This record gives sequence, structure tokens and C-alpha cells, in this order.
Amino acid sequence: AEHTKTLNESVEALDKMPLPAEIAADLQAVKPALKDYIESAKSTIEAANKDHAAGTALYPKFEETFKSLEVKLGSLGDKINNAAKSARDEQAKSAAEARWMLWTTLGVSAIGMVTFAAGIIRGILTSLNRCLEIANKVADGDLRTRVNLQQNDEFGALAAGFDRMIENMGGQ
Repeated sequence: AEHTKTLNESVEALDKMPLPAEIAADLQAVKPALKDYIESAKSTIEAANKDHAAGTALYPKFEETFKSLEVKLGSLGDKINNAAKSARDEQAKSAAEARWMLWTTLGVSAIGMVTFAAGIIRGILTSLNRCLEIANKVADGDLRTRVNLQQNDEFGALAAGFDRMIENMGGQ
């Protein structure tokens, strides 16, 4: 009875799964063989419990239904295993593609960020070097030089302050 229950539960669980058409068709084809096996087992056991000779007489039919079911279940199991392997392979391929896309995106993003940061650093260093160059000229006594940095940021304000300072120094 427990064996019958387990077999039926397994088939019901498979029925609820989204199976490929070929496997679903094979599962439906196994059901009559499973039913024949269960009925043969019950009738053989019942007969054997009442009359040993009657049970022995039914045993060849039981063995035939068992072998038929065994072949069909083996074939079905192979197909399910192959489908599962294909699904795992497909999943692994998709995961590999996703990893490749992720690393590619990260690489392109990193290159973009480095390029962007390099542009910002170059702009800062250009402005800072211009102010430093003028500061050195003024330190050497050249009060005619000006920074003339036309920017609307902190460096533009610093340059304007340098230019005013140089003008004030020249006026003294």
C-alpha cells in the first residue's frame, strides 16, 4: 500500500510540473502500465493470502506487468534526466553570458570613469599650473603679467584674485 501511494504521488507531482511535450506524453503512456502493475500486485497478493497456489499462478502476469512498467519508467527517467541536464546546461550558458555582460559593462564603466576623472584632473591641473606660473612670474618681479583665466568656478575666482592682487601691487 505504501509503495502504491509513493508511485501515485510521484506521478501526480510530475503531472503538476511544466514538462516538455515528449516527456508529458510519455508520462501519460506510463499511467496505464502503472495502473496494471498496481492491480496485478493487489490481485496477486490477495490471491496468495487466500491460496498459495492461486497466488503463484498469478505471479507470471505480475512479473510481466512489472517488467513492462520498469522499461517504461526507465525510458521516462532517462528522458527526464536528459531534459534536466539540458536545462542545467542552458542555465549555465545563460549565467556565463550574464557574467560576461556584467564584466563587460563594469569594464566599460571603469574606462569611462577613468576617462572622466582624467578630464577633470587635467582641467584642475591646467588651471592650477597657470596660477602657479603667474605666481612665479610675479615673485620674479613681473607685475605686467595676468592670469586671465575665464572660468566660472573656484579657479576662476582664484585667478581673478591673483589679477587684482597684481594690479594692486603694481599701483603701489
